[in-house]
Amino acid sequence: MLPQWMLMLAVLAFFALIVTIGRVTSTWIASHSDFFVSGREVSLVINACAIGGIGLAALFVASLPQFAITLGFFPAYLFGLMWGLFSPRWGSSAQLP
Repeated sequence: MLPQWMLMLAVLAFFALIVTIGRVTSTWIASHSDFFVSGREVSLVINACAIGGIGLAALFVASLPQFAITLGFFPAYLFGLMWGLFSPRWGSSAQLP
């Protein structure tokens, strides 16, 4: 189990990364209309993939703790590792229109 200070350090590093990304990308937007109009340039397929990815990520995050409780830490760790290693390759052969 991670010591509490290591977990807090990881959370703070993630928070700093998100704030940095927000600061950098905020310079790309000149006005409020840029923010609202930007979604029109994204195709339907990309939007559908993004929404599906959000749902799949939520399902994965919600189900992995139960998987660890039911089967133990090591099988849950292997499941997460295999998902991380092979999931990008599963979609690479799909042809987008």
